[in-house]
Amino acid sequence: MGTETREAAVAYVDMEVKGGESIRQAVTAAAKKFGLKSESIRSFYRRRKKTKNRQHGHQLLTDDEELALAGLAETCSRVCCPLTRTELIDAVRGCKRLPETWNGWHWVDGFLDRHDATVRMGS
Repeated sequence: MGTETREAAVAYVDMEVKGGESIRQAVTAAAKKFGLKSESIRSFYRRRKKTKNRQHGHQLLTDDEELALAGLAETCSRVCCPLTRTELIDAVRGCKRLPETWNGWHWVDGFLDRHDATVRMGS
């Protein structure tokens, strides 16, 4: 089973469920449409829908903290006062009580990659 086919089947199930179908009906329809086993599609769908509180052991902020910080940065940029990278690093350093020696530039790059649609940085 190809990854593209699996992803397409899961996206199909997601679309059908949002349209009002039950998961069971959507999975059965996707299995027929894509020629996959319904058990596999259901498993992939459920695994994709699980919320992840932490992505890995080295994650600095929880998902909720990161969303709050992204919201703050978005709000600042909307009122024509976008945060600079240094201000963002200082905010995280103060919130998490990180030492002054913590180099947050790499973290900021990852943060901006994860939230590029909402966060705009100042100079």
